[in-house]
Amino acid sequence: MTRIKLFIIIFYIITNSLSISWAVKPYVPVHPDPVLEPWRWRSFPELKGQDVRCIAEDKNGHIWFGTKDGVWMYDGIIWQSFGKAEGLDGQPVVAISVSDRGTIYAATIRGIFTLQTTTWHRVFPDQDNLPWYINDMVVEPDENIWVGSVWGLVHLHKNTTTLYTLNKVKQDFEIQFPNLQYVIVPNDTILTHTTSYQGLGIQRINTTISWIISGSPADSAGLKIGDRITHTKELPTENGLARTQLTLERNGQVPRTTTLIKRSGRGQIKEFEIHNIFPAKEGSVWLSLSTGHVARLQPTSNQWRIFTANDNLEISRPSHIAELQNDNIWVVSEDRTHGIRTFDGQTWSTLKLSDSGGTDVNPSILQATDGTIWVGGVEGYLHAFRNNTWHVYQTPDLPLPATRIVELLESKDGALWIIGRGSAPIRLDYGSQRWATFEGLNYACQDKNGHQWFVSQNNQVVQFDGKNWVGYDVSDGLMDTPTGMFATQSGDIWVVGSEKGTAASSHLVGTTWHLQTYPELSWGIDARATYEARDGAIWLGAAVDWFSERGHKGGVLSILPDHQVHHTPPDALRYIYGIGQMSDASIWIGSYRGLNVFKQSTWTHIDTSEARSRISTGGYPRRFGKHASPAKK
Repeated sequence: MTRIKLFIIIFYIITNSLSISWAVKPYVPVHPDPVLEPWRWRSFPELKGQDVRCIAEDKNGHIWFGTKDGVWMYDGIIWQSFGKAEGLDGQPVVAISVSDRGTIYAATIRGIFTLQTTTWHRVFPDQDNLPWYINDMVVEPDENIWVGSVWGLVHLHKNTTTLYTLNKVKQDFEIQFPNLQYVIVPNDTILTHTTSYQGLGIQRINTTISWIISGSPADSAGLKIGDRITHTKELPTENGLARTQLTLERNGQVPRTTTLIKRSGRGQIKEFEIHNIFPAKEGSVWLSLSTGHVARLQPTSNQWRIFTANDNLEISRPSHIAELQNDNIWVVSEDRTHGIRTFDGQTWSTLKLSDSGGTDVNPSILQATDGTIWVGGVEGYLHAFRNNTWHVYQTPDLPLPATRIVELLESKDGALWIIGRGSAPIRLDYGSQRWATFEGLNYACQDKNGHQWFVSQNNQVVQFDGKNWVGYDVSDGLMDTPTGMFATQSGDIWVVGSEKGTAASSHLVGTTWHLQTYPELSWGIDARATYEARDGAIWLGAAVDWFSERGHKGGVLSILPDHQVHHTPPDALRYIYGIGQMSDASIWIGSYRGLNVFKQSTWTHIDTSEARSRISTGGYPRRFGKHASPAKK
């Protein structure tokens, strides 16, 4: 053999082997934005009008809701409600949390309750003698509980309850709550502002006194923080002085009446009301105050840091805090002038969602396990940050609550729960654990190896083996327009469609595609008109609107390894919508023109009305098409 011939042979082998390797092309599936898929959204009208405030999930996947007067539990099928009859106090449930052990805790303005079997029991305070006006509660894995209230930060640890608060609150509470341990917040001058008053010099929440200005009439009369004003009466002036008579209740004792002389003055007010709590991974506890300040506590050392405008953090309204996977702290609030504030451990930065088409009024934030940062807004806004891009969603394009999104929860199945103030809860089946959408792909079949096959909109056939995606096209031996496919019992993959305007099939044997055209059948093969009979014959039906002037005859093909038969009209139907087989081995073929049956080389036409009657009584196969299986009589 000459060197030239040897070179040609080697070149031929190399180029052919390269063409085979190039034919296997990785395919990258495209997932549409799941938020924009309507079928993923679900609302729960069962809680409409219940004014849901908070949400949590237990270890069994049950969802718990805090409402205007109790707790509701949803196990995916059944709803169960808990109220005063089950031990709660009938007040709005402002926070609900589940420990790692599965214990359920609920917080109302008056205290913390835990569920034991079917009854709720008070955990804090020991006595219901003072509204604590609780705003938030977090249960840590070791069952330690952090509680944010108007009086400060409460820590329930084993048998010890600690109140981090202001010195004046401690002084006035020690008689009412002698069992509490008190820790005074240092540098509380940051929390102080001077104000003018006219009258008594008190601040109150509903009927409860929350602050008394030093030197004011209320201070001189001996009123204390926590006193409840049960009755107020304006008395006639005396010597030109205005007077007010108050009936006060303190620590559950018998109410007493006192008369105060009103006057004007100035004094200091301090506020240490905790609005939101977030325990960080490194052990610190981040707090949002009602004043807009953000504080950080190191519980082990009792070290405090209160961030202010001097730290480039200026927020005028209570905020919601989250720690991200990269350890950065994000703070959102309803203060539209300052946007989202982010802390990298050293400095604070500002992020305005209005720059991305969203809103800067945002009551809630959550980072999901896939890294997506969700920010709940007002007036129907929801924001998502993923792949370094902000996505803004809004009602009425999506079924989002048109009110404030007060809380977000990612459940164990990857769903996003959205709580809008005054709205029914909404569930977005966002995760891909149960459902995944592949844009531009139509599922076709699964082969004997468990591999899944798809037909793409760009005229490819795509295989997924559970790990890798591979695409095939005309360069691999497919027709230029595949329309459908099916897997045979022997393991072959058949693709049907059209090749340059002619009906065609291509089937995969091993690693090789075999293309065959059928110029007398039709311009194409209907994806529904494919079937493998029990004897191994492949039946392929003509697509509708074939053209006799092009030599098309319509009908159906029966293909075996050694021969094929073209059954043409009038025996066979002109075009085919579905093919099936009975237990007696007869082949049934249908379209809107009726039903034809092929048995022992003979065709029989079945009246459509008669067929419908016999199908309904079990006399005919109930399914037609590529997934049909033999019917049992």
